Amino acid sequence: MNIIDKTSVYAIKALLYIYSESKKKNFEENRYVLAPHIAKKCDIPKFYLSKTLDVLVKNGILKSAKGKKGGYAFAMSPKQITLYDIIKPFQSLYIVKSCIFQNRTCKLYDDKPDTKGCILHNIIKETSFHFYSRLKNITLENVYLENLNPLNNSHTNGNNVL
Repeated sequence: MNIIDKTSVYAIKALLYIYSESKKKNFEENRYVLAPHIAKKCDIPKFYLSKTLDVLVKNGILKSAKGKKGGYAFAMSPKQITLYDIIKPFQSLYIVKSCIFQNRTCKLYDDKPDTKGCILHNIIKETSFHFYSRLKNITLENVYLENLNPLNNSHTNGNNVL
């Protein structure tokens, strides 16, 4: 069971790469980066990345432009984009959908924290609620500054995105 799925990881990698490219140009937040360039640098299949970036555009995280100077750029500041905002469009927040103790569907995570399920689902629901709540407090900028900032050599050599 993966808590964060592959598409969400790809989305985070792509956004961190766009952010790092923006930092190279005195943080031109509106600097567009081409999808094939992102795919190559982040080792993400081009077709898969294209669909992922389009979802981020639909959710107001990125904007896109066609043409020679087109590509993808931030629609909002990385200071405002949380990890929760990034992963929510790509994955179900219900990690386990069917109950192993009964033949029914248990909701793992919903807007009603008092919804009861089986004992296993109650534990998973509580843990997931805390996990996703924490992601709401971690911004894309936090991730970059903590883990990928080329000035912080203890975490990376500046070439890797994740």
